Amino acid sequence: MSFHACLLITTYVMTAAGLAALMLVESVGGGFVAAVAAACLASLPVNLRRRPPLPGALWNVLALVLFAVFVSFHYALSASLIDTLARFLAVLMAAKLFDMSAARDYVLLFVLVLFLILSAAASTVSPAFLALLALFVIGAIWAMILLNLRRDWEESARRPDAEPPPGLLGPSFFLYTAALTCACLVMTMGLFFILPRMAAGFFQTRTLDTVKISGFSDSVELGAMGPVKLDDTVVMRVEFPGLGSPPAPLYLRGRALDTFDGRQWSEALEQRRLVRGGNGRFRLAGAAQGALLAQRIVLEPLETETLFAAGRAVVVEGRFKNLWVDSKGAVRLPSPPFSRTEYRVWSRPVNGDGSALARNERRLYLELPRRLSPRVAGLARTVTADASGDLEAASAIRRHLTENYRYTLDPAPGPTGDPVGDFLFHTREGYCEHYATAMAVMLRTVGIPSRLVTGFLQGRWNEYGDYLVVRNSDAHTWVEAYIEGAGWMRFDPTPGQAPAPDSGVSTLALLMDSLRWRWIKYVVTYSSADQLRAAAGLERRAGSMLGSLRTWLKGLGARAWGAGEGAGGGFPVTAALSTAAVAAAALFALRRHGRPAGAGGDTPAYYREMLRVLEKKGFPRRPSETPSELAARCGSAHVRAVTEVFEAHRYGGVEPPARVMAEVRRRIKGLSASPLSSGKRQGGRRDGGS
Repeated sequence: MSFHACLLITTYVMTAAGLAALMLVESVGGGFVAAVAAACLASLPVNLRRRPPLPGALWNVLALVLFAVFVSFHYALSASLIDTLARFLAVLMAAKLFDMSAARDYVLLFVLVLFLILSAAASTVSPAFLALLALFVIGAIWAMILLNLRRDWEESARRPDAEPPPGLLGPSFFLYTAALTCACLVMTMGLFFILPRMAAGFFQTRTLDTVKISGFSDSVELGAMGPVKLDDTVVMRVEFPGLGSPPAPLYLRGRALDTFDGRQWSEALEQRRLVRGGNGRFRLAGAAQGALLAQRIVLEPLETETLFAAGRAVVVEGRFKNLWVDSKGAVRLPSPPFSRTEYRVWSRPVNGDGSALARNERRLYLELPRRLSPRVAGLARTVTADASGDLEAASAIRRHLTENYRYTLDPAPGPTGDPVGDFLFHTREGYCEHYATAMAVMLRTVGIPSRLVTGFLQGRWNEYGDYLVVRNSDAHTWVEAYIEGAGWMRFDPTPGQAPAPDSGVSTLALLMDSLRWRWIKYVVTYSSADQLRAAAGLERRAGSMLGSLRTWLKGLGARAWGAGEGAGGGFPVTAALSTAAVAAAALFALRRHGRPAGAGGDTPAYYREMLRVLEKKGFPRRPSETPSELAARCGSAHVRAVTEVFEAHRYGGVEPPARVMAEVRRRIKGLSASPLSSGKRQGGRRDGGS
């Protein structure tokens, strides 16, 4: 293989790494990537034929024109800086492939690839980035070796166009270098988990490319959640330590809204308090009543500051300095984090919090829209006519809505323009917002305080990673009603929904998401706290294993001693077996280390045969003697000839052909038949080495 071919292989491997990095920049479309890839392929015939490059001044002008074009693109289309930079670097990379002659051209191309990979690192947390990084490191090592070899060859030949001769490098160079690099990467990954780190995850980045969700701001317009229900974007992943699968149904509570003006819900009661935590731990409520449900939640970069929990959050633990908590139980960060957010929460999932309701709060939770149709109150009184209390009345309204209305994400428009009246008396169809709003308003007409709650319902359990995947399509709205003696209780009037869009997701998709989750959990968000938890877990497991081993050994000794007392010899038998094992190990060690030099398993049979002949003639090989020294001491042409073949075979890796082996056998026979001088035998007076 020619040196130029090796350099081209390395060049296009690095180009492939650059294209892969461009694909990981999520805002760059597939059409642009395909166009850049086509341009890169078009450069291959040019480099194979070594056509003379265009003048350097022309390429400089082209680079300036491209820079101006992409700056205009960035400001005209308000594209993100990462998007614009990645596109600009990719086009420069493709253009540079048409101008590859000097070593600096290759270096510049590889630098462009490096910056493309940095752009991808700032844009994605995909586990594919690990494979991309490995490919780049392998290609970079190839490039450094080849370019240094080319530079040294040019200096030694004193010609700028000199290249190493063909055959100097081949496929084995690429294979062995790649294998060694992969081994180094594996060891480096081990160091990644062992070395102490900062509190935050090493690869955590802030991004403006957040997931858009509805229903978690201070005001929510009725009907805003419909389009969100069609979006399969992952919002969060939830683990339940020590529990496995989550309880069902699982309501992940977000915000609670108290005021409805006929078209939108808003938050009038903003009794918020700032909670400061010690060491990232926040106690949000008083003493817990009943068992708490532990969750480990990782939120994708969302455009909301809301934190979610299964029920009312009691304790939150995370890398936060402070949190806002309102009187309705909503937990918020001071501002949207614009990055992946990890926290642990212990919540009370029971229905009913036992809280008291102040008079001014009751008045707020009973307010009705000014233009509410009187038919709504009439319907509520009819439905609750047989109820003996608030709990039965709320259950009757929920049952009426669930059984008499149709769930759809595409409800027909109503004739009156009143969303609640149209839903209850005309279209009689809608989704969770319509059901929850109708129930909250009907409860207020019969004197039961109520509020609207937004969050997520259930999600999809991934059995390959033991975590819950929650998507935008799992967004949900339900009602909390205040029941005397029980407090705020959850009611969900929405009937059984259509199967979730991912209910038919393939096993491969679940496995890939599980891989992505592990990448996020153990690499992207892996922090010092995770490191300490992992170390504590290893310590517990090691202690458990040592305890089990200690117990087993004690039991074994007790059984052996008992057998010796009862059967007259059980313990001596155990002792004898142990002694025999130790003696066998010692004998093996003695035989291994006491073996004479030259008797190793790697010594060819013909050389061992010659050593036996020499030993019979009084010339045993000394422990510190090399084969050449032995041949010189013997002074025999036969010994020198066999020794030369042995050294080429044993140390040079040259397998002797049949004719050489025939000569070796002839030499050994001649050595057996001929006498040797006795002046340099082992222990002789004239042996200066004795």
